[in-house]
Amino acid sequence: MDIHSSHTRRNKKLLPIVVVAAVVIGWFVASELATAWWFGLNEAKLPRNPVPVEGSAVVARLKAIADEQSASVKVEEVAAAAMEMLKCSFGETVSWNSGYSFSAVSVLRWDDRSTVSGTETMHNPGNCLRGAGWNILGSADLGVMRFHDTTAEVTEWDVEQGGTQMKAFIAVFRRFAVEDTDDREPRRYWNAARLDPVFDGRRDAPLMIMLAYLPPQFGETPERTRDRFKAIMQAALDEQAKSQGEG
Repeated sequence: MDIHSSHTRRNKKLLPIVVVAAVVIGWFVASELATAWWFGLNEAKLPRNPVPVEGSAVVARLKAIADEQSASVKVEEVAAAAMEMLKCSFGETVSWNSGYSFSAVSVLRWDDRSTVSGTETMHNPGNCLRGAGWNILGSADLGVMRFHDTTAEVTEWDVEQGGTQMKAFIAVFRRFAVEDTDDREPRRYWNAARLDPVFDGRRDAPLMIMLAYLPPQFGETPERTRDRFKAIMQAALDEQAKSQGEG
């Protein structure tokens, strides 16, 4: 009887703890499911960004651009260690040398359901070139640029090493097209402001990142180098394959 009474008292003491734990776990699960449902419902109404489905198609167009400008063209895979770190499904770099000018563009592509957010802050020309010994002279946020039907957030860096200067660009393509705040439809939900990170392109992970490295050509102004970057991007994304079912 004493043993039975002891077990009964112990069970009575544990019961409140078990109940509280079950309530907390249940609340957490319900909250996560409700949040996922709410975001899914609202994200379904957002305009999709028609990011090229195949990174290899973009690389093929970059190679065609390079072939027109140079007899020396290389296509190299991004190192396996970098691919593993970035968790991307495709990574190749096209570089070309016309004898008086060197150019290179890397294409990184993630699975359409990728959740690898923050990659652009970890892997960008500012961080990578600094680690390779380049001096960072400055950077500029160029905002959202449109390349045909696709939009990307673009940042440029001015770098220098041993007297050689170069402009480096990163273009980040996300799942949702970027909208101007004034163009957004009125929200009907009391907590609709939670969707602002989605509109602003910060919640969804990148689907594709393109990195361009362009040393200025002889006598070329910074504005002209920037125009050359835009021209390369336009040509690389000219015949993009559209995928409206991503996400």
